Amino acid sequence: MKAFRILLHALRQVFGNSRQVLAISVPPLAIQAILLGIVVSWLAGLDGNQPSGGWFLTVLALGLVYLHSLVWLAVRWHRFVLLNEQENLLSPPPRAAMMRYVGVCLLIALAMFAAALLIGLVVTAVAAGGGGLLAVLAAVALAILSHGLALILGTALPGAAIGARQPVRAAWESMKPAGGTVLLLAIIALAVNALAEAASMAVEASDLPDALIFGFILVFYWLASLVTLSVLTTLWGHYVEGRPLR
Repeated sequence: MKAFRILLHALRQVFGNSRQVLAISVPPLAIQAILLGIVVSWLAGLDGNQPSGGWFLTVLALGLVYLHSLVWLAVRWHRFVLLNEQENLLSPPPRAAMMRYVGVCLLIALAMFAAALLIGLVVTAVAAGGGGLLAVLAAVALAILSHGLALILGTALPGAAIGARQPVRAAWESMKPAGGTVLLLAIIALAVNALAEAASMAVEASDLPDALIFGFILVFYWLASLVTLSVLTTLWGHYVEGRPLR
């Protein structure tokens, strides 16, 4: 099935380019680690007291730096895969590419917010008219549909990273024939997320040292993020640009 071929293609992108993965990931992850240290030290310094004046601006600034690191990683990865951009992997990507990426992210967030409201209304209506079991089935079906919509809209993100014209429209038009593949990818994503949550809970409940538990969770979500970015990159490359799957 094409969904599994796309997933395998994405996995090969990540694990077949380990040197580039590390080069692209280290600076953003270092920024995130520094931010985490600042937040932990700040919270420890409060010692139950109320934060002093200016705390909102401090949190806002830290949040913006954190989001900058996430966009840095995503745009660098998309451009490496699609444009074979291998120079200056340790530096931020072009500012224009990052701004385009943020703009498309905001458009997708608005679309997904509207979809979430619609899904909530549908589930509520089904629950009121058909009982608990039907509501659960409806919620599962709509969760799959919402994940599928996120994949279709998210396919525009690699296009934004490389400067494609009207990436959202291009992704929407090109992904129309891929409905079944997208739904299967959404089901796989939901299943993987459920297994990941179960694994995280099992690790947290174990007798392992806290540092080891934290490290395990951090590495897992880092790899999961890269695979997700690679799935979106593969969808853009295959359906929009017509690239073959390996």
